[in-house]
Amino acid sequence: MRVTSRRLRDRARFERRGGANETTARASAGRHSLSRAVRPTALNAEGEERVKEEDSGVSARLLLMCVPALWATYAPSLKYVFTSDVPPGPEALSFVRMALTQLPFIPALLSTLGRSASSSTEERTDAKRSIRAAVELGAYNAVATAFQAWGLEHTTSTHSGFIMGSVSVLVPAFSVLSGDAVRRETWLACATTFIGVAIIGLDSVQSDSSLGSISERTLSGDVAVFVSAMCYAAMTLRASTYAREFSANDLMGMKTFVVLIFMTAWYARAFDSAGGAVDDASFAFLASPMVRAAVLYSAFAPGALASYIQLKGQGRVSAPEAQLVYAATPVFNAVVSTLALGETMTTNTLIGGGIILAASVSSFALPPRNDA
Repeated sequence: MRVTSRRLRDRARFERRGGANETTARASAGRHSLSRAVRPTALNAEGEERVKEEDSGVSARLLLMCVPALWATYAPSLKYVFTSDVPPGPEALSFVRMALTQLPFIPALLSTLGRSASSSTEERTDAKRSIRAAVELGAYNAVATAFQAWGLEHTTSTHSGFIMGSVSVLVPAFSVLSGDAVRRETWLACATTFIGVAIIGLDSVQSDSSLGSISERTLSGDVAVFVSAMCYAAMTLRASTYAREFSANDLMGMKTFVVLIFMTAWYARAFDSAGGAVDDASFAFLASPMVRAAVLYSAFAPGALASYIQLKGQGRVSAPEAQLVYAATPVFNAVVSTLALGETMTTNTLIGGGIILAASVSSFALPPRNDA
Protein backbone atom coordinates (compact mmCIF):
# COMPACT_ATOMS: atom_id res chain seq x y z
CA MET A 1 0.00 0.00 0.00
CA ARG A 2 2.88 2.33 0.83
CA VAL A 3 4.60 1.57 -2.50
CA THR A 4 1.41 2.09 -4.38
CA SER A 5 0.78 5.33 -2.53
CA ARG A 6 4.34 6.53 -3.23
CA ARG A 7 3.97 5.69 -6.95
CA LEU A 8 0.74 7.55 -7.14
CA ARG A 9 2.33 10.61 -5.53
CA ASP A 10 5.33 10.45 -7.93
CA ARG A 11 3.00 10.12 -10.87
CA ALA A 12 0.97 13.10 -9.69
CA ARG A 13 4.13 15.22 -9.32
CA PHE A 14 5.28 14.19 -12.81
CA GLU A 15 1.94 15.13 -14.33
CA ARG A 16 2.00 18.45 -12.52
CA ARG A 17 5.49 19.18 -13.86
CA GLY A 18 4.42 18.22 -17.35
CA GLY A 19 1.29 20.28 -17.09
CA ALA A 20 3.31 23.26 -15.87
CA ASN A 21 5.79 22.87 -18.69
CA GLU A 22 2.96 22.63 -21.18
CA THR A 23 1.35 25.72 -19.67
CA THR A 24 4.69 27.55 -19.83
CA ALA A 25 5.17 26.55 -23.44
CA ARG A 26 1.70 27.69 -24.35
CA ALA A 27 2.24 31.01 -22.54
CA SER A 28 5.57 31.49 -24.30
CA ALA A 29 3.99 30.75 -27.66
CA GLY A 30 1.24 33.18 -26.80
CA ARG A 31 3.75 35.90 -25.98
CA HIS A 32 5.62 35.36 -29.25
CA SER A 33 2.33 35.39 -31.14
CA LEU A 34 1.33 38.61 -29.35
CA SER A 35 4.74 40.13 -30.12
CA ARG A 36 4.33 39.26 -33.80
CA ALA A 37 0.85 40.77 -33.76
CA VAL A 38 1.85 43.94 -31.90
CA ARG A 39 4.91 44.71 -34.04
CA PRO A 40 3.01 45.16 -37.34
CA THR A 41 0.33 47.05 -35.45
CA ALA A 42 2.94 49.47 -34.08
CA LEU A 43 4.48 49.86 -37.53
CA ASN A 44 1.05 50.48 -39.01
CA ALA A 45 0.36 53.12 -36.35
CA GLU A 46 3.65 54.84 -37.17
CA GLY A 47 2.84 54.73 -40.87
CA GLU A 48 -0.61 56.16 -40.29
CA GLU A 49 0.88 58.91 -38.14
CA ARG A 50 3.38 59.69 -40.89
CA VAL A 51 0.61 59.87 -43.48
CA LYS A 52 -1.39 62.17 -41.22
CA GLU A 53 1.62 64.48 -40.82
CA GLU A 54 2.19 64.54 -44.59
CA ASP A 55 -1.49 65.30 -45.21
CA SER A 56 -1.34 68.02 -42.58
CA GLY A 57 1.72 69.53 -44.28
CA VAL A 58 -0.02 69.49 -47.66
CA SER A 59 -3.09 71.14 -46.16
CA ALA A 60 -0.90 73.80 -44.55
CA ARG A 61 0.82 74.54 -47.86
CA LEU A 62 -2.51 74.79 -49.66
CA LEU A 63 -3.68 77.18 -46.94
CA LEU A 64 -0.51 79.24 -47.33
CA MET A 65 -1.17 79.57 -51.07
CA CYS A 66 -3.84 82.12 -50.14
CA VAL A 67 -1.17 84.36 -48.60
CA PRO A 68 0.70 85.43 -51.79
CA ALA A 69 -2.60 85.95 -53.60
CA LEU A 70 -3.74 88.31 -50.83
CA TRP A 71 -0.34 90.01 -50.47
CA ALA A 72 -0.28 90.75 -54.19
CA THR A 73 -3.30 93.04 -53.76
CA TYR A 74 -1.68 95.02 -50.92
CA ALA A 75 0.68 97.20 -52.94
CA PRO A 76 -1.84 98.05 -55.69
CA SER A 77 -4.52 98.98 -53.16
CA LEU A 78 -2.13 101.29 -51.29
CA LYS A 79 -0.81 102.72 -54.54
CA TYR A 80 -4.39 103.55 -55.53
CA VAL A 81 -4.79 105.45 -52.26
CA PHE A 82 -1.50 107.30 -52.70
CA THR A 83 -2.41 108.40 -56.24
CA SER A 84 -5.90 109.61 -55.31
CA ASP A 85 -6.97 113.26 -55.53
CA VAL A 86 -6.13 113.79 -51.85
CA PRO A 87 -3.19 111.46 -51.17
CA PRO A 88 -2.48 110.64 -47.52
CA GLY A 89 0.83 110.66 -45.74
CA PRO A 90 2.22 107.17 -45.04
CA GLU A 91 1.94 107.83 -41.30
CA ALA A 92 -1.78 108.59 -41.38
CA LEU A 93 -2.54 105.72 -43.74
CA SER A 94 -0.55 103.19 -41.69
CA PHE A 95 -2.26 104.33 -38.48
CA VAL A 96 -5.75 103.94 -39.96
CA ARG A 97 -4.95 100.55 -41.49
CA MET A 98 -3.54 99.09 -38.28
CA ALA A 99 -6.45 100.41 -36.21
CA LEU A 100 -8.81 98.57 -38.56
CA THR A 101 -6.63 95.44 -38.60
CA GLN A 102 -6.74 95.29 -34.80
CA LEU A 103 -10.55 95.13 -34.66
CA PRO A 104 -10.99 91.38 -35.39
CA PHE A 105 -8.36 90.47 -32.79
CA ILE A 106 -9.54 92.57 -29.84
CA PRO A 107 -11.12 89.52 -28.10
CA ALA A 108 -7.85 87.57 -28.48
CA LEU A 109 -5.87 90.51 -27.12
CA LEU A 110 -8.11 90.85 -24.06
CA SER A 111 -7.92 87.09 -23.47
CA THR A 112 -4.11 87.10 -23.55
CA LEU A 113 -3.89 90.10 -21.21
CA GLY A 114 -6.36 88.43 -18.86
CA ARG A 115 -4.36 85.20 -18.74
CA SER A 116 -1.16 87.15 -18.08
CA ALA A 117 -2.73 88.29 -14.78
CA SER A 118 -4.15 84.85 -13.93
CA SER A 119 -3.72 83.34 -10.46
CA SER A 120 -2.45 80.16 -12.14
CA THR A 121 1.34 80.29 -12.41
CA GLU A 122 1.42 78.01 -15.44
CA GLU A 123 -1.24 79.96 -17.31
CA ARG A 124 0.36 83.29 -16.42
CA THR A 125 3.81 82.12 -17.55
CA ASP A 126 2.48 80.77 -20.85
CA ALA A 127 0.63 84.03 -21.54
CA LYS A 128 3.74 86.12 -20.85
CA ARG A 129 5.82 83.93 -23.18
CA SER A 130 3.16 84.41 -25.84
CA ILE A 131 3.26 88.17 -25.31
CA ARG A 132 7.06 88.28 -25.67
CA ALA A 133 6.88 86.28 -28.92
CA ALA A 134 4.12 88.52 -30.29
CA VAL A 135 6.06 91.68 -29.36
CA GLU A 136 9.05 90.45 -31.36
CA LEU A 137 6.90 89.61 -34.39
CA GLY A 138 5.06 92.91 -34.03
CA ALA A 139 8.32 94.89 -34.00
CA TYR A 140 9.43 93.29 -37.27
CA ASN A 141 5.97 93.80 -38.76
CA ALA A 142 5.82 97.46 -37.69
CA VAL A 143 9.17 98.42 -39.20
CA ALA A 144 8.41 96.45 -42.38
CA THR A 145 4.99 98.07 -42.79
CA ALA A 146 6.36 101.58 -42.21
CA PHE A 147 9.17 101.20 -44.75
CA GLN A 148 6.87 99.60 -47.32
CA ALA A 149 4.23 102.32 -46.91
CA TRP A 150 6.86 105.04 -47.27
CA GLY A 151 8.50 103.25 -50.19
CA LEU A 152 5.20 102.87 -52.08
CA GLU A 153 4.77 106.63 -51.91
CA HIS A 154 8.04 107.03 -53.82
CA THR A 155 8.17 104.08 -56.22
CA THR A 156 5.79 102.04 -58.39
CA SER A 157 3.65 99.15 -57.22
CA THR A 158 5.37 96.84 -59.73
CA HIS A 159 8.81 97.79 -58.42
CA SER A 160 7.65 97.16 -54.89
CA GLY A 161 6.16 93.78 -55.77
CA PHE A 162 9.26 92.42 -57.44
CA ILE A 163 11.66 93.80 -54.82
CA MET A 164 9.55 92.19 -52.11
CA GLY A 165 10.16 88.94 -53.98
CA SER A 166 13.70 88.97 -52.60
CA VAL A 167 12.22 87.76 -49.31
CA SER A 168 12.20 84.29 -50.87
CA VAL A 169 15.96 84.03 -50.57
CA LEU A 170 16.45 86.36 -47.63
CA VAL A 171 14.63 83.84 -45.42
CA PRO A 172 17.13 80.99 -46.00
CA ALA A 173 19.98 83.51 -45.78
CA PHE A 174 18.78 84.58 -42.33
CA SER A 175 18.40 80.89 -41.47
CA VAL A 176 22.15 80.53 -41.91
CA LEU A 177 22.78 83.48 -39.62
CA SER A 178 20.62 81.80 -36.99
CA GLY A 179 22.69 78.61 -37.20
CA ASP A 180 20.79 76.50 -39.74
CA ALA A 181 22.52 74.86 -42.69
CA VAL A 182 21.62 76.08 -46.18
CA ARG A 183 22.72 74.46 -49.41
CA ARG A 184 25.05 76.00 -51.96
CA GLU A 185 22.17 76.28 -54.44
CA THR A 186 20.33 78.56 -52.03
CA TRP A 187 23.31 80.89 -51.82
CA LEU A 188 23.37 81.00 -55.62
CA ALA A 189 19.69 81.90 -55.64
CA CYS A 190 20.39 84.62 -53.06
CA ALA A 191 23.09 86.21 -55.21
CA THR A 192 20.87 85.95 -58.30
CA THR A 193 18.06 87.78 -56.51
CA PHE A 194 20.32 90.69 -55.61
CA ILE A 195 21.25 90.95 -59.29
CA GLY A 196 17.56 91.12 -60.16
CA VAL A 197 16.99 93.85 -57.57
CA ALA A 198 19.91 95.84 -59.03
CA ILE A 199 18.49 95.56 -62.56
CA ILE A 200 15.10 96.83 -61.41
CA GLY A 201 16.88 99.71 -59.68
CA LEU A 202 18.26 100.84 -63.04
CA ASP A 203 14.79 102.23 -63.80
CA SER A 204 15.24 104.57 -60.85
CA VAL A 205 18.23 106.23 -62.48
CA GLN A 206 16.87 108.65 -65.04
CA SER A 207 19.56 110.50 -66.92
CA ASP A 208 18.83 114.05 -68.00
CA SER A 209 20.61 115.02 -71.23
CA SER A 210 21.84 118.31 -69.82
CA LEU A 211 22.10 117.80 -66.05
CA GLY A 212 22.59 114.08 -65.72
CA SER A 213 20.19 114.11 -62.76
CA ILE A 214 19.16 111.03 -60.78
CA SER A 215 15.66 110.34 -59.50
CA GLU A 216 16.56 110.12 -55.83
CA ARG A 217 12.86 109.89 -54.91
CA THR A 218 12.32 106.62 -56.80
CA LEU A 219 15.66 105.19 -55.75
CA SER A 220 14.98 105.90 -52.08
CA GLY A 221 11.57 104.24 -52.47
CA ASP A 222 13.21 101.08 -53.83
CA VAL A 223 15.69 101.04 -50.95
CA ALA A 224 12.89 101.48 -48.41
CA VAL A 225 10.95 98.58 -49.91
CA PHE A 226 14.05 96.38 -49.74
CA VAL A 227 14.54 97.22 -46.05
CA SER A 228 10.90 96.24 -45.60
CA ALA A 229 11.63 92.92 -47.33
CA MET A 230 14.46 92.22 -44.88
CA CYS A 231 12.14 92.83 -41.93
CA TYR A 232 9.45 90.61 -43.39
CA ALA A 233 12.05 87.86 -43.92
CA ALA A 234 13.08 88.04 -40.26
CA MET A 235 9.44 87.91 -39.21
CA THR A 236 8.76 84.88 -41.43
CA LEU A 237 11.70 83.04 -39.90
CA ARG A 238 10.59 83.69 -36.34
CA ALA A 239 6.91 83.07 -37.13
CA SER A 240 7.58 79.41 -37.91
CA THR A 241 9.13 78.99 -34.47
CA TYR A 242 6.45 80.76 -32.47
CA ALA A 243 3.49 79.39 -34.46
CA ARG A 244 4.38 75.91 -33.22
CA GLU A 245 4.28 77.03 -29.59
CA PHE A 246 1.31 79.42 -29.49
CA SER A 247 -2.06 79.73 -31.20
CA ALA A 248 -2.46 82.07 -34.17
CA ASN A 249 -5.19 83.98 -32.31
CA ASP A 250 -2.98 84.73 -29.31
CA LEU A 251 -0.07 85.83 -31.48
CA MET A 252 -2.21 87.98 -33.78
CA GLY A 253 -3.99 89.78 -30.95
CA MET A 254 -0.82 91.06 -29.29
CA LYS A 255 1.28 91.32 -32.47
CA THR A 256 -1.26 93.61 -34.14
CA PHE A 257 -1.52 95.68 -30.97
CA VAL A 258 2.26 96.20 -30.93
CA VAL A 259 2.16 97.36 -34.55
CA LEU A 260 -0.73 99.70 -33.74
CA ILE A 261 1.27 101.27 -30.89
CA PHE A 262 4.19 101.80 -33.26
CA MET A 263 1.98 103.35 -35.92
CA THR A 264 0.28 105.60 -33.34
CA ALA A 265 3.69 106.93 -32.26
CA TRP A 266 4.73 107.41 -35.90
CA TYR A 267 1.53 109.30 -36.65
CA ALA A 268 1.84 111.42 -33.49
CA ARG A 269 5.33 112.43 -34.54
CA ALA A 270 4.11 113.39 -38.03
CA PHE A 271 1.18 115.34 -36.58
CA ASP A 272 3.51 117.23 -34.26
CA SER A 273 5.91 117.97 -37.14
CA ALA A 274 3.04 119.22 -39.29
CA GLY A 275 1.81 121.44 -36.47
CA GLY A 276 -1.72 120.09 -36.81
CA ALA A 277 -1.74 120.97 -40.50
CA VAL A 278 -2.66 118.72 -43.41
CA ASP A 279 -0.13 116.67 -45.39
CA ASP A 280 1.13 113.60 -43.52
CA ALA A 281 -1.17 114.08 -40.51
CA SER A 282 -4.43 114.61 -42.38
CA PHE A 283 -7.30 112.12 -42.68
CA ALA A 284 -8.87 114.04 -45.56
CA PHE A 285 -8.12 111.15 -47.92
CA LEU A 286 -10.92 109.15 -46.25
CA ALA A 287 -13.55 111.50 -47.69
CA SER A 288 -13.54 109.54 -50.95
CA PRO A 289 -15.73 106.38 -50.85
CA MET A 290 -13.41 104.52 -53.24
CA VAL A 291 -10.36 105.39 -51.17
CA ARG A 292 -12.14 104.27 -47.99
CA ALA A 293 -12.98 100.98 -49.68
CA ALA A 294 -9.35 100.50 -50.72
CA VAL A 295 -8.13 101.25 -47.18
CA LEU A 296 -10.66 98.85 -45.66
CA TYR A 297 -9.69 96.13 -48.12
CA SER A 298 -5.96 96.59 -47.50
CA ALA A 299 -6.52 96.34 -43.74
CA PHE A 300 -8.68 93.22 -43.70
CA ALA A 301 -7.63 91.10 -46.72
CA PRO A 302 -3.85 91.42 -47.25
CA GLY A 303 -3.57 92.64 -43.67
CA ALA A 304 -5.51 90.79 -40.97
CA LEU A 305 -6.58 87.73 -42.99
CA ALA A 306 -3.21 87.09 -44.68
CA SER A 307 -1.32 87.49 -41.38
CA TYR A 308 -3.65 85.08 -39.59
CA ILE A 309 -3.34 82.47 -42.37
CA GLN A 310 0.44 82.89 -42.33
CA LEU A 311 0.70 82.11 -38.62
CA LYS A 312 -1.85 79.30 -38.90
CA GLY A 313 -0.02 77.62 -41.79
CA GLN A 314 3.52 78.14 -40.55
CA GLY A 315 2.69 76.19 -37.44
CA ARG A 316 3.16 73.07 -39.58
CA VAL A 317 5.54 74.33 -42.28
CA SER A 318 9.13 75.54 -41.84
CA ALA A 319 10.05 79.10 -42.80
CA PRO A 320 12.04 78.20 -45.96
CA GLU A 321 9.25 75.86 -47.13
CA ALA A 322 6.63 78.52 -46.47
CA GLN A 323 8.66 81.10 -48.34
CA LEU A 324 8.71 78.86 -51.40
CA VAL A 325 4.94 79.30 -51.46
CA TYR A 326 5.23 83.06 -50.91
CA ALA A 327 7.54 83.27 -53.96
CA ALA A 328 4.44 83.48 -56.16
CA THR A 329 3.70 86.99 -54.81
CA PRO A 330 5.55 88.96 -57.56
CA VAL A 331 3.63 87.12 -60.27
CA PHE A 332 0.27 87.93 -58.69
CA ASN A 333 1.42 91.49 -57.99
CA ALA A 334 2.44 92.21 -61.58
CA VAL A 335 -0.89 90.95 -62.89
CA VAL A 336 -2.92 92.95 -60.37
CA SER A 337 -0.87 96.13 -60.91
CA THR A 338 -1.27 95.90 -64.66
CA LEU A 339 -5.00 95.15 -64.60
CA ALA A 340 -6.09 97.36 -61.71
CA LEU A 341 -3.71 100.33 -61.94
CA GLY A 342 -2.79 100.28 -65.62
CA GLU A 343 0.94 100.26 -64.78
CA THR A 344 3.34 99.19 -67.51
CA MET A 345 6.40 97.06 -66.94
CA THR A 346 9.64 98.36 -68.41
CA THR A 347 12.27 96.10 -69.93
CA ASN A 348 14.43 96.36 -66.81
CA THR A 349 11.46 95.50 -64.62
CA LEU A 350 10.63 92.46 -66.74
CA ILE A 351 14.23 91.24 -66.79
CA GLY A 352 14.94 91.97 -63.11
CA GLY A 353 11.58 90.62 -62.02
CA GLY A 354 12.10 87.48 -64.09
CA ILE A 355 15.50 86.93 -62.47
CA ILE A 356 14.06 87.37 -58.96
CA LEU A 357 11.14 85.08 -59.71
CA ALA A 358 13.40 82.43 -61.26
CA ALA A 359 15.67 82.53 -58.21
CA SER A 360 12.68 82.35 -55.88
CA VAL A 361 11.07 79.31 -57.48
CA SER A 362 14.34 77.50 -58.29
CA SER A 363 14.17 75.75 -54.93
CA PHE A 364 11.18 73.77 -56.22
CA ALA A 365 13.49 72.04 -58.70
CA LEU A 366 16.11 71.11 -56.09
CA PRO A 367 16.24 67.47 -54.92
CA PRO A 368 15.15 66.83 -51.33
CA ARG A 369 17.88 67.33 -48.77
CA ASN A 370 19.18 64.07 -47.31
CA ASP A 371 20.25 64.61 -43.74
CA ALA A 372 20.70 60.95 -42.98
